[in-house]
Amino acid sequence: MHISQLANGRWRVIVQVDNKRHSKTVDTQREARKVGAQIQLELGEQPDITVATVGELIEQHLELVADRVADTTLENYRGIQRKIPDWLNAWRIDQVTTRKVEMAYRKLLDGGWSAHRVRTLHGMWRPAFSTAVRWDWLSSNPITEAHQPSEPYKELVPVSPADVVKIIMAAVAVNPELATALHLAAATGMRRGELIGLKWADIDLDNGNLTVRRSITTTTADAHGVRPTKTGKGGQRAINLDDNVWAALRGHKARQSERLLGYGITGCEWVFTHDARDPWRADYMTLSFSRIRNELGLRHVHLHSLRHFSATQLIGAGVDIVTVSHRLGHSRPSTTLDFYAAHMPARDAAAADIMGKLLG
Repeated sequence: MHISQLANGRWRVIVQVDNKRHSKTVDTQREARKVGAQIQLELGEQPDITVATVGELIEQHLELVADRVADTTLENYRGIQRKIPDWLNAWRIDQVTTRKVEMAYRKLLDGGWSAHRVRTLHGMWRPAFSTAVRWDWLSSNPITEAHQPSEPYKELVPVSPADVVKIIMAAVAVNPELATALHLAAATGMRRGELIGLKWADIDLDNGNLTVRRSITTTTADAHGVRPTKTGKGGQRAINLDDNVWAALRGHKARQSERLLGYGITGCEWVFTHDARDPWRADYMTLSFSRIRNELGLRHVHLHSLRHFSATQLIGAGVDIVTVSHRLGHSRPSTTLDFYAAHMPARDAAAADIMGKLLG
């Protein structure tokens, strides 16, 4: 591969394979390296690793996995990619070592990056460098053994039932349909994407249960992505509804039908929608919730807190962990235990009483 700058400031890349010359002119040197590597791959050649930089590797890796990761995950990675300093993107991948990576993490932290952002970078780099190994650009992955910074432990502070009721009642005045969504979130522990991904076909209003089948993601590009639940097949589940939620959903359906009929629309597949064509945007639900909780002085409560509320209340009431895990859509009960083991004090006290009686 040969790259040179032309008199007009543009860059030309030339790839010679089997005495055949392939060339292309582009705007930047970085783009020339990327195009040259792509030409070599298409012709069955291994790209020159001496010109591959970290920035170029990440760009090619993200293009490769774009259709295999969640839209929001890809968007997060793109956001991190834009924040990576030029000096780091310019590293040649064949000169990257585990020590250099750990020193770079420390420099980023000292420069104001949070531990969470560095860990996200690590999570993006590790599979990218594995891709480089798979392409024979590298013999080993220097990111695999690199130590990433630990995040400070954040204790889960449960929301009280009184605060949850306050939020739901305040939502009624803003939008009764939003109040129904928040009520459903607190009662079932469903994730935001699962809630706005509900269709009326998923809900049995005669028998009082629903089935979680999909999740909706919304990107800054204003696009809706319909995907399986976060934990795949394990996240698809049937959930029984209590009488209050059951009644709220029936009332919601009646209000929705009346509202849409005013626009000449009959029939709607989405449970939560403004126009009957598309489900709510994910950020609509989050922003609306945030305004309500701020007005109530409950800034410590987040939309996802309603999921934690459901879990901690059920566990505290003695519901077995397998049932709680099923309602939350966790892939395995051990995940539920890892998150919520600290919220089982009553059961631990009961266990102590049992052992005390046994041992006299």
